[in-house]
Amino acid sequence: MTPAIVTLFAADRRAKKNGELAFGASLSERRRIEKANAAAVPRQPLWLQFKDVAIKMDLFGLVLIGFIFGLILFPISLAKTVRGGWSNPSIIAMMVVGVALIPAFIIWERFFAPIAIMPKRIITNRAFLVAVGIDFFYNFSGFLRSLYLSSFVWVVTDWNTREWVYFNNTMTITLCVFGLVAGLILRYTGRYKFLQITGLCIRSLGLGLMVAANGAIAPTVQLVWTQILIGIGGAFSVVGSRVGSQASVPHEDLASVIALLSLWSSLGSSVGSATATAIWTSNMPDNLAKYLPGVPEATIKKLYGSIRSARIAAPAIREGVIKAYSVTTRPMFIGALGLSFISLLLAFLMPNFFLGDTHNAVDGKNVAGVVTAEATVGTSNQPIGERGASETQQQTR
Repeated sequence: MTPAIVTLFAADRRAKKNGELAFGASLSERRRIEKANAAAVPRQPLWLQFKDVAIKMDLFGLVLIGFIFGLILFPISLAKTVRGGWSNPSIIAMMVVGVALIPAFIIWERFFAPIAIMPKRIITNRAFLVAVGIDFFYNFSGFLRSLYLSSFVWVVTDWNTREWVYFNNTMTITLCVFGLVAGLILRYTGRYKFLQITGLCIRSLGLGLMVAANGAIAPTVQLVWTQILIGIGGAFSVVGSRVGSQASVPHEDLASVIALLSLWSSLGSSVGSATATAIWTSNMPDNLAKYLPGVPEATIKKLYGSIRSARIAAPAIREGVIKAYSVTTRPMFIGALGLSFISLLLAFLMPNFFLGDTHNAVDGKNVAGVVTAEATVGTSNQPIGERGASETQQQTR
């Protein structure tokens, strides 16, 4: 937090020194003015306020899309645990209703929603669609790999608790550190596309190392480097998606783009988690029984339900447990690697706007609200950042 606090204080001091922050901009003064304005305007009834918020949020559309993904993803996770599996009427009904709601959602958004979740001007925006695709498959592959990674590592290695916790937090720390590095690179180069492509290549390399790892046989350095490489690549990729999508829309659509990108990223995470759960629940019990012949069923259930029991099992039993864990998680790691290439291919379709002094690459206005010379180059139907190529190229050199 210290760098952020220092930065905020420095910006506040600079603004006061330049006369850009008046007393009227203070929090207490703003609250006083807002209170006075609120008193002058008649207060709407509570139900009208709720209606207004529901329309602006497209609450019905959000509920629909929540039901769609919930009804489709829940059966994937639950099929193995309910009687009859995929033949269970409840599982079939959820899947059918979930799929049937998809056209209902499209019709609602297209013809009936007063304020659609994804307006036409956004869903036809190439940069936004590419960013959604990149982040959806990024999170899909990420959660497919990581949902059971912690349990896998705890069982197949002999690390103590501290080493295990360090491993689990390695990727998070790497993401944070190299997120700052990515910001500095963007500040210097003014471009993000090739940084994102590089990041996705690094991430795929890390996922490939995870596939090459073979349970307890994999050296510690290999397992740790998978986390580091995935963290570096992830930091570069996430920054690219955020910057590219936000630069491609006017300021009034900025909040919508941020929220929608976050929504689809979260849905990708949900799909990855559901897929990993389905693989685990479908294969792990059978693999334990396969690699632990002669072990009572009650013991196998205990090993399946507790990573602590799997870790402290007798050497002969633990060897079979490690084999079962390795065989079960391998399809997840391979699937994650394959999905990562989809994100990589999509990154080549991302526009490469120049990150200059303008708010975005659409209206070309700077922080003062003035259209700059850079934004007026080219024809009106070309997005800024792709027009005036010679000028922006000179700026990046």
